[in-house]
Amino acid sequence: MKSGHPWDMRDDETDNAFEAFATYRDLGAKRSIRAAGGKLSKNLTTLGEWSSKFDWPNRARQFDRFMDQQATQAWVDQRRQQVEQTNALANLLTERAIQRVNASEGRTIPGDAIRAAEVAAKIQNIGMTDIRPEKESERESSVMIDAAALVAEMYRRQAEHDAQSG
Repeated sequence: MKSGHPWDMRDDETDNAFEAFATYRDLGAKRSIRAAGGKLSKNLTTLGEWSSKFDWPNRARQFDRFMDQQATQAWVDQRRQQVEQTNALANLLTERAIQRVNASEGRTIPGDAIRAAEVAAKIQNIGMTDIRPEKESERESSVMIDAAALVAEMYRRQAEHDAQSG
């Protein structure tokens, strides 16, 4: 093997044999010598011989496992990034709510500060639950949009308040 992976071109494999293997390998669930032969317009007997000689089924399985690991790692990385973003938004909302409460100086706590604290708590709770990948976007996206709109509204209100006070 030239680069160390079983699915890479082997030293004893011709370019034509490897091209046929790569076609076979990339067929995924529909993988068969007949399907590869149809795509390549190659003799099935020759493909069968190459498959046996160059261990196509095993190499293709190892490739499938590798690709599955890569997809899983990509999902884990994406999930980690989403959790970090979610935590950052929750922290921002919590900080903004505290600022608004402190600015109220004993008066009634502004409704947007209460709402920001509620949304921050929802966001933090989402980060602590076990969310299946196929349901994650449905649950997080509506809260994230709600939270982002709330943050924007709070900054708009604060700017208006500052303009009127100053």
